[in-house]
Amino acid sequence: MSFFNFFGSNKKKFESQEFFDYLNGQVKYLELKENVELGMFFFLGASQINHLNHSPFDLGIDAKDQSRMAAFMYEIISMYSESDGDFAQFGDLNDHVFQYQIYNTAYIINDVLLESESNIDSYLRTVDDLNVTIGKTDIDIDLMESYVGKPYRLNVIQNLLDGFFASMGDHLLAKGYDNKKSYDAGFAYYNMQVQMDSKGSMALFRIILTGLSPMYEAIWQFPVLFKMHKDHLYANHVFSSVLQFLYGGNANNTVNAIHRFHQWLFYKKGTSDIKDAFNFKSVEQDAMVVNLYHYSFEFRKAYMEQRSLFTDYKDIIDQELIDIEISKKDLFGKIVVAIHEKYGVAVTQKGWNSHGDYLQALAIFFYETSLHIMLPETILNETGDAL
Repeated sequence: MSFFNFFGSNKKKFESQEFFDYLNGQVKYLELKENVELGMFFFLGASQINHLNHSPFDLGIDAKDQSRMAAFMYEIISMYSESDGDFAQFGDLNDHVFQYQIYNTAYIINDVLLESESNIDSYLRTVDDLNVTIGKTDIDIDLMESYVGKPYRLNVIQNLLDGFFASMGDHLLAKGYDNKKSYDAGFAYYNMQVQMDSKGSMALFRIILTGLSPMYEAIWQFPVLFKMHKDHLYANHVFSSVLQFLYGGNANNTVNAIHRFHQWLFYKKGTSDIKDAFNFKSVEQDAMVVNLYHYSFEFRKAYMEQRSLFTDYKDIIDQELIDIEISKKDLFGKIVVAIHEKYGVAVTQKGWNSHGDYLQALAIFFYETSLHIMLPETILNETGDAL
């Protein structure tokens, strides 16, 4: 049964021009390539219900109350755009393009990068009489082999997702689609797929969603945050949203200390405006990285008496930094190397997939520097004096 038809004539209109403008504005700020942006909106529409089913937020609804939960989901997915959910209305699109990319991306994450014991096809429905597995396509051998042997790290996933969205977006771009129409087509594709194999299609979506980078996770969470915590959402620059999803929802004393410092460091007092020294689009990358490292010593001073919050913290990449004496310059090098080992991100490199990719790298550098600046017992400046 069609998700939208579930509501019949009782559907209410939930399209919000305010949210439409907000989401488009946030995405434009990230400066994704046009094909990546279109493909992302398609998959946002296709996977939003699956994402809501696994939301980290308390939605205030008993999941067993199917009627209320369905109504809530309908409201969330309809805020950006409202569609009839009928893929037949998008007859100019080739659904195999999307099926091929979704299957291959999920396959690479599940079978290649994670080397899961459960083969991806085990999630899909097979029609024995026709000898057809719904949702399964050929493997893109060249793409698959380019990921064989690679670690499951953020930079690898970011590049995979950007390529995934771009490949779908190429088809949408060729057909003259914009963000809204791509989103509508994505939801219609979801509606078609779940009627053929609900469990299998949701499994493919979930595998990909589980790998969303913090930048993309922020975008996927915007609808719920707009609905439930609009004031908080408006008070944050998108950098802060990316940073929060980098934390992964951890709410502990260590992360809270870093987050409070970030609010003091980046925002003009009493406002939601970013300080000029941290204007992400006007300050050069080298200067930005130097600024972040410089101000991390203010964080060290503020929390020096609570170093155990950091030395005992489990999410430390370079444990060998704990309680040592090290120069300021050498510590910077150690942090850069540690970040590359954990995330595959080279924070001093030039040339990013998008401005959002760059923001994400800065969020990683800020977070990991704040953690690791607290580990040494003594940090020496250029003259050999303790800082």
